[in-house]
Amino acid sequence: MKTSDLLPRLWNALLLGALALVCWMAAASPAGAHPDERGSIGAVRYHETRWRPADIRDPDAAPSFSVYGVSRLDQRTAYWTVAGKASLAARTLLPRWRTPERALNVLLFALLVALCVRRGRADPGLYLLAGLSPQVWYLFSYCTADAWDVLLCILAYHETAFGGSLLWRSALGGDGAPDPPGAPLPDAARARGLRPAGRTAGIVLAGCLFGLLSLGKPTVLAAFLVAGVAVLRRLAALPAAAVHRALPALAAVALVAAAWTGGAALSERIRYDGRLPEIRQEMAAARRGPAFVPDERGIVAWPSVGLRARGVPLADALLRRHPPFLPTTLASFAGSYGPMRFPSPRPWYGLVGLCWLLLGLCGARRFLEARPRRADVLAALALFAVPALLLGASAWHAWTADYQPQGRYLFPSNAAWAAFGALVPARRRPDGRPERLSAAVLTALLALGLLSFLLYAVVPLSDPAVMDPSYIPPAVRGAAATP
Repeated sequence: MKTSDLLPRLWNALLLGALALVCWMAAASPAGAHPDERGSIGAVRYHETRWRPADIRDPDAAPSFSVYGVSRLDQRTAYWTVAGKASLAARTLLPRWRTPERALNVLLFALLVALCVRRGRADPGLYLLAGLSPQVWYLFSYCTADAWDVLLCILAYHETAFGGSLLWRSALGGDGAPDPPGAPLPDAARARGLRPAGRTAGIVLAGCLFGLLSLGKPTVLAAFLVAGVAVLRRLAALPAAAVHRALPALAAVALVAAAWTGGAALSERIRYDGRLPEIRQEMAAARRGPAFVPDERGIVAWPSVGLRARGVPLADALLRRHPPFLPTTLASFAGSYGPMRFPSPRPWYGLVGLCWLLLGLCGARRFLEARPRRADVLAALALFAVPALLLGASAWHAWTADYQPQGRYLFPSNAAWAAFGALVPARRRPDGRPERLSAAVLTALLALGLLSFLLYAVVPLSDPAVMDPSYIPPAVRGAAATP
């Protein structure tokens, strides 16, 4: 068997192993063992029997509030409605499952694995997005809207950066013109054209994808920057006739997406009579915990909230606070589970950091060897801005709102790394095999992710004793809380 055929099969097998662990975690870990899950479960249960967008003043919405006095239902995302119906179905089909509210996220991860199996050979960036961090898998193992946002970011990358996607097949029409030399993400094969009805359906589906993405948390909006760079770079490489054919379709996709955003905003305005800010304050006063009641200066007692308002300098907040901002953020991004109570060992983080460095060097070498044109360089700089912007936004939130160095806020940057690798063709040896080093590093990342997810997430978080705040899993007992 050729190496080019063996590697995708190996990666698929590792991702199937991750899917098995996600199912294990979803079935075995107790409710509330994961960050903010109790409020999320309350939001999902609310929508088990309701289709309409929630009103946070509804007494039945009370379980969706966090100690901060913020309701999970006070979000425009469609996740809670879809998750509620999946939870109801799981509750009916699997009556002994204690947390059926996690059903949708397990199904979403199965969808991601299926996408990798089906399209990963043509679009290797999918493996990078799915396997760069086991923290991605962790989000799909419990009840959280972050998993929905991550999957939408991955789909947005695939649709805009991969030339054989439904978006580009719909935009370019029926003749399926091949990519010109130097185009980003060459498909190595002529795209199959779509009939007019299929083209219209593709435009609507792509518009719905971006519309749903626009309703997510502010951090996922960075995926639009990645998508915009991918679209502009591909348009710049297409012949003028293909560009003229694609622009109306892309404009139609944007209109469909805007309809989702506008419809959600209009629905929100109608429900609350334009008084949503005041209603939020009223409900926060009624639902928040005692430690989050502000004093006469507007400062709450909880020590991690409002550092800027307390007069803490930005440098002190980010450089001299415990746990330290940057190492904790990167550990959470790479694999630190639960409410950041279950890190992997320091050597593991060192190996993962080495893999990231090698992947970056491989990508940079391949990019330079391709003799990038000015448009490629500008696209690369724009993509590099995405992780920098996300890290800056996370730091600003930690200083001005709540000091929580959360790696999940950085996950949309994964799409930027994958899109950068897609700017030039994958470098291949004369015998047709992919570059050995980058393939070996990706394999190592997937294997390390499985090890970390099993030993430091699934096993300890499946122990009922984990609900004791003083509990420390045996595998990490005695280790430092942060790498």
